Amino acid sequence: MSDYSIWALEYGFVDRFPASNLFAAQPDEGYRRMPYCFALVRSARRCILVDTGFADDATYQRTSPRSPNPAGNLVSQPCAGGGNP
Repeated sequence: MSDYSIWALEYGFVDRFPASNLFAAQPDEGYRRMPYCFALVRSARRCILVDTGFADDATYQRTSPRSPNPAGNLVSQPCAGGGNP
């Protein structure tokens, strides 16, 4: 069995995301920094990029012809070199 590590790869953020959109029943709680991230599951031999996506079905149906199967969004490739991503 391989040893795996899990990395959070932040590729962007919203500096002033309304906290009321994150926490139910929390009006007027100001703003939070909202990171946009992928997860990278990595072993010495494999790298798996995980995109958990956005869970709004109406937006998904309008903008994406992809399969609704979440596993279809996984990408697994041999790791080049090893070490840190």
